[in-house]
Amino acid sequence: MKILIISQHFWPETFKINDLAIELKKMGHEVSVLTGKPNYPEGKYYKGYGLFKKFKESFNDIQIYRVPIIPRGRGSKINLIINYCSFVVLSVLFVLFHRNTYNLCFVFASSPIIQVNPAFLNKKILNHLQ
Repeated sequence: MKILIISQHFWPETFKINDLAIELKKMGHEVSVLTGKPNYPEGKYYKGYGLFKKFKESFNDIQIYRVPIIPRGRGSKINLIINYCSFVVLSVLFVLFHRNTYNLCFVFASSPIIQVNPAFLNKKILNHLQ
């Protein structure tokens, strides 16, 4: 089964979704992850990452697609809103232009719930293509 995981946070950030992705891969599924550039919890890009660096990489044979997002900074309300919205908007654009088909789309949203919008769009595109 081809599975797309959509999560604003993924390796090298430490969230449980990393373990789930690895286990799904071990079960024989083809797993891809759509995520942002790592910046949690420090609020700045991790070393080696940047707005225009590392759009595609692999982790434990899992394909990772990274959209550029505005880092969360020190976590002020406005910075967090911009951070969350930049992930959603750029993930929607990725889904529109990526046009890959998946059997299952799984969303891990630590917050807010608007992070499911790219998955809804992906489903609409999948239904249209089939």
